Amino acid sequence: MMNRQAWFKAIICIGLLASFAWGCSGTSNRSNYYLLSTVQNESAGDIMGPNEDGVILGIGPVTLPEYVNRFQVITRTSRNEITFSEFERWAEPLKINFIRTFRENLAYLIKTDDIFIYPWPQGTAVEYIVTADVIQFDARPGDSAVLDVRWSLLRGNDRKMLVNKKKRFTTAVQSSDYEALVAALSSSLNEFSREVATAVAQNYRKDHGN
Repeated sequence: MMNRQAWFKAIICIGLLASFAWGCSGTSNRSNYYLLSTVQNESAGDIMGPNEDGVILGIGPVTLPEYVNRFQVITRTSRNEITFSEFERWAEPLKINFIRTFRENLAYLIKTDDIFIYPWPQGTAVEYIVTADVIQFDARPGDSAVLDVRWSLLRGNDRKMLVNKKKRFTTAVQSSDYEALVAALSSSLNEFSREVATAVAQNYRKDHGN
């Protein structure tokens, strides 16, 4: 007859095996990871002409509100309430992803690879500087994504203010899933990128007599 000690050992083993089996066969929540997409995935149109290239651009400083600069994807549930998703996450800090996507958009739209992120190397002669203070960058599932930003364009050599404006970019979220939400956020950033690229092109033509 099994003694008490052996009996307890058997119960523990059965419990461990049951837990292992449940972990292998049972359902568990899995995190999904997202990145913003660039303007190259959308219809962009030409911003710079065929002979307008060689612009050297500096980006920054760029600031994002702290409530969005985290790994969890944020959803807005009302004017004053937001929700942090437990399993829907950014693949990297949103600020890094935002700035890199913004840079790639401008490089594509104004046809240059000479774009430096603040702080750029000492002695780098940038022709124009873009600064951005993001006020809001979030979305409501099934409703809309919003990028509210105050941005400026300065001439690099004398820091003359060429553009200084606040703009709100809104994109419809086509469905209630997170992939659609991130796509809408990307589209709002892409629209902002087009506005900045257009301003760079216009001032480039003025300064170069085109």
